[in-house]
Amino acid sequence: MTRARIFQTRPFAGNEDRSRQREQLAMKTTILAYVIALGGVATLIFGFWGLYTAERDMSVRDYMLPIQIIAAGVVLIGLARALQLFSA
Repeated sequence: MTRARIFQTRPFAGNEDRSRQREQLAMKTTILAYVIALGGVATLIFGFWGLYTAERDMSVRDYMLPIQIIAAGVVLIGLARALQLFSA
């Protein structure tokens, strides 16, 4: 090939494939973030349900498990939000 022929080719032909791969990766990451957020909401619901169904004469130690479940739900929702922000 001559030198002129080399420069006539498209120099950035691979960038289209890379941008398509980035879009697909961003979409997969967004779906993962929504699944994690859904798990966090479900965890919150079960934690609040555990507090609601708890008996009134329970000790403070018995309330620890539902509160930990609620905290785990909040952490999952925060993780999902951080994943969404990093993928944008």
